[in-house]
Amino acid sequence: MEFAPVQHLMDLAAVHAFYIGLLEGALGHPVPVPREVGTGGDKVAQSVNSLEHWLHLLDMAIAPLMVRDGLKDSTSTDTAEALLRHFCRRASGSDPDRDKTDFVITFLYRTSVPPERQVRPEVDVDEPSEFEEEVYTFLGDEEVVQLPEEHRQLLREFPFVRQEVDEMRTFDELMDSGVIQRVREIKQRFGKSFYHPRVLATIAEYNVYFGQHFDELFKQTAQHIKSFAATVQEQGGSIMSRVDGDVTVKHLTEVKESEVLNAEYGSAQESFRKISMFKKAVDTRTRSGSRPMAPGQEHHAPATSTGRSPGHAPAPALAASVPWVEQVPSAINPAVEQGKLRTMEDSIRNFVLAADPKAANIVPLRNGNLVLSGAEVDAFRADYGGEKSFRADYAASLRTIMALQGRFLAEMFEFKAKQGSAYLWKPHADALTWLVTAAQKVEQQCGEVLKVADQRGLAEKAAILNASVQKLKTHIQMAAKALQGNLG
Repeated sequence: MEFAPVQHLMDLAAVHAFYIGLLEGALGHPVPVPREVGTGGDKVAQSVNSLEHWLHLLDMAIAPLMVRDGLKDSTSTDTAEALLRHFCRRASGSDPDRDKTDFVITFLYRTSVPPERQVRPEVDVDEPSEFEEEVYTFLGDEEVVQLPEEHRQLLREFPFVRQEVDEMRTFDELMDSGVIQRVREIKQRFGKSFYHPRVLATIAEYNVYFGQHFDELFKQTAQHIKSFAATVQEQGGSIMSRVDGDVTVKHLTEVKESEVLNAEYGSAQESFRKISMFKKAVDTRTRSGSRPMAPGQEHHAPATSTGRSPGHAPAPALAASVPWVEQVPSAINPAVEQGKLRTMEDSIRNFVLAADPKAANIVPLRNGNLVLSGAEVDAFRADYGGEKSFRADYAASLRTIMALQGRFLAEMFEFKAKQGSAYLWKPHADALTWLVTAAQKVEQQCGEVLKVADQRGLAEKAAILNASVQKLKTHIQMAAKALQGNLG
């Protein structure tokens, strides 16, 4: 990418002025500039060389977030265009330079494309967009450069990712999906092709789409949390009452969505995780139908005639989470997968409780139906609270098995649907691998519950649990076969 020396010098001068402004704002005092750094004069080449060396140093002092925040206050695109040319000329493979370019191209997209045309209903990354043509204009490059085929294929991942994001309906689902890190990894794989106009244009449009969807779900969640906290207080609950675990009503009242959305990225990420946790706590409390407990208050389960026998072993209830599994794929976060299992169990329970009793055994999932036996329906209707008994663990075993089956169905559908993609099938293959291992663990633990049933002469319950375990084994075998066929 060639630039005339004078244009090059003007770009460096604009970048220099932008950087100095950011640093002076952060430091609160002027920045001493070396005497040899100039922005004019007859010796253009010498000035370019001096400015480039000086900007290399300033680049180490300017964090990507400083660029993002600085662009928010900018009213002119001239500086942003100069910044874009500066980074594309350098074509650095470093994460900070790529992140800075990411913020710059997204800013230019927002300021150049009318709001009503920013998020197109369908995106064809194999054809140039209007904004891609503008990027060529920004760069002053009339020659259309072809992308390597492997990077063209990588670019085709974005419509798949966008479709996946579009199907997410809650903020905690978005946070648990890992899609933010996956997109970051895709951007890293482009290498120097990241600075190609088509890649930049595609990334900018995706960033704007994702940002709008993210903000919408975040604000809905924040409002939901604060509404719950206000209701508790209106009903006379203490601000220090516990909602679930260590989460209190006070935590919920302190959520300030506007501050979080405008915060520095690092601290904002922690706030996003906390708010996702608060949302799950509120959902858990709302489903249970009980009010938050005051600090120090404990829940005591009622005594039951069933009690606990010496041979009794706890079933793998999702409330205690599925145990840690061996051979977890490196890209998998077990806590996230356990959260998806809990969400699946909650979804099944909510449907069973709300459905017509005659049709409660057929649970509609996003990509198919989950068929429950009569005993499995009863397990989702049962509410034993914190009871420590055989009947509670028996019901929990059935619920866990059905939650696993629901997750198998969901991941198998996505895995097969995305096998034509070069990369998007991999997260679902990893999830299936985790599910196979987790299901095998649950199968072993159900064996302990079956022993207790046999000891007590509960042949019918043992037969029902055995039937559910056999259905789970079928899903394990289907997943294992699919993975072997894809990876073998």
